[in-house]
Amino acid sequence: MKGNVMKRLMLWFLLAVLFLPAAPSWAADGDLDTTFGTNGKVTTDIRSYNSARALAIQSDGKIVVAGEVSIGGDDFAVVRYNTDGSLDSTFGIDNSGIALTDFGVNNDYAAAIAIQNNSKIVVGGSSGGDFAVVRHNGDGSLDTTFGAGGGVITLC
Repeated sequence: MKGNVMKRLMLWFLLAVLFLPAAPSWAADGDLDTTFGTNGKVTTDIRSYNSARALAIQSDGKIVVAGEVSIGGDDFAVVRYNTDGSLDSTFGIDNSGIALTDFGVNNDYAAAIAIQNNSKIVVGGSSGGDFAVVRHNGDGSLDTTFGAGGGVITLC
């Protein structure tokens, strides 16, 4: 129950951070920017279960969201959007705008994201109850110079 409440609070926070600052100057406070996505909203269906948990804005204004996706097991997900809310076709698997990381256990989820000065994307979370961190290059591929092939798991 407590986890569901936390997920809802995180979702509301994500929506507030994502949409309210993007409102054009002529919109009333709290109005959605209807030029963003579809009537001010964007949803991305990756797998049977998707959950956004963290968000960062790159210096070029692109929006990077981290969370989890699930179909038989949970994986880290990183999705990058252009400033208009469309998926960034220069990022991720087959230029889909989506990058997934599977640590090989059934319970991986990303909970935090940061953009480094060199545009690399660092995502932290959990893998099977242990701390997990991955680093992506600007195109969404794993930075194989980080950890073991792009990721690190610290046993807890």
